[in-house]
Parts: sequence; C-alpha cells; structure tokens
Amino acid sequence: MKQNLKWVCLATACVFFLALTSIVVASPTEMKIAPKEVLDIQPNGTFTVNVTVTDVPSTDQIPGLYGWQFNLTFNPAVLNVENVTEGSFLKQSGTTLFAKKTNNTSGYLLVSASFYPPYPAHGVNGSGVLSSIIFKVMSQGSSNLHLEKVSSKLRTVKAGTVVAIDFEVEDGSFRNVAPGLTLPLEVIVGAVVVIAVGGVGGFVYFRRRRGRAEEVETETETSDET
Repeated sequence: MKQNLKWVCLATACVFFLALTSIVVASPTEMKIAPKEVLDIQPNGTFTVNVTVTDVPSTDQIPGLYGWQFNLTFNPAVLNVENVTEGSFLKQSGTTLFAKKTNNTSGYLLVSASFYPPYPAHGVNGSGVLSSIIFKVMSQGSSNLHLEKVSSKLRTVKAGTVVAIDFEVEDGSFRNVAPGLTLPLEVIVGAVVVIAVGGVGGFVYFRRRRGRAEEVETETETSDET
C-alpha cells in the first residue's frame, strides 16, 4: 500500500512538473515516430516503433531537456499496445520517473518522464529515443500513429523556472492491406460521362439497326405477296 502511494505521489509530481509552463522557447526540435511507416505485419504479429526527439539544443535559453510527455492515438480495431518502455535519452543524465497509461479500447497511449529530484545541473541535448512501443496487430486494416501536439510536451528548466520547448511532430502509420485507388473527381466525372454517352450512342445505334431490319423484313413480305 505504501509502495503504491509512493508511486502515485511521484507520478503526480512528474505530471505537475510537465504542466508547469510560463514561457515557450523556439527551437528546431522535433518529436517523431520511427520508423515512419510499418507495412504488412499480419494479425497476431507484433512490431516496435520508437518515439524519438531530435535536435534538443543546449543553450542559455534551453539548457537541455528535463522532461517530456506524449499522447499517441491509434486505431484500436487494428492495433493494440502490448508494452511500453522508456528510452535511453533522458536517463543518460540522471534518474528518471517514468509513467504510462494505455487504453486499447479508445485507442490512446499517454506516456511521460522527467528527472527524479534532485534535478541535474544540465538537461540532455541532441537526439535520441524517448520511448519504445510494441504493438500487436489485431486485424487487417490501417492505422495512423498520431502524436497529439496539444497534449505532448518537452520541458527544460531555466533559472529555477520550468520552460516549454517549442517543437514539431511527425506522425507514423501502419498498413497491412493494399491502399485503395483514389482518383481525382474530374477523372471520375469524365469516366461517367464517357460511359453514359457511349451507352446512349450504342442504344441509338442498335435501335436504328433494328428499325432497318424491320423495314427490310416488311419489304420482303410485300414482295412475296406480289
């Protein structure tokens, strides 16, 4: 019971740290799914993707990364999360607190990590893996692996103040079926017109042939009577 209470308190402290933001600092940093595209894994098979971070600066404005969070959504009819582990990026500079919440019914995964107090003098800069995710394929189909920008966060600490690091996100995708053929609307409309005109033309042609045949038949009968 005490262990559970301790974990809840630490997880709350991690979320509280990531929520504290008064300043946003621009940077070239990206959070992305790697590999970007996964293909042809059949039902009951598994695959792993990493959530990575690139180009975290180490400057007076951004003294490295101190904490992160991401919310990843997926199609639960096609994929389920089997396991989630923390990557090595943040851990290289200190002890971390790692928390995760998976919902395979609604199709989302919320994961976060931050330094365990006392915080190091400097955060981590550069590029690396934040977290690794093992998915199990449940059925044929496709799924976006979408990083929700609004609820994903990168944090640093400057002069005792928690500061948000601005970043871009890059989603991933999964597919084990052939993509559908998508044609421009004008092509579809053109094809329909051609088919319709061809059908009308063919109908007129055969009506004329039938009418001509009936005329010949009438002429023959008249000739016979004569």
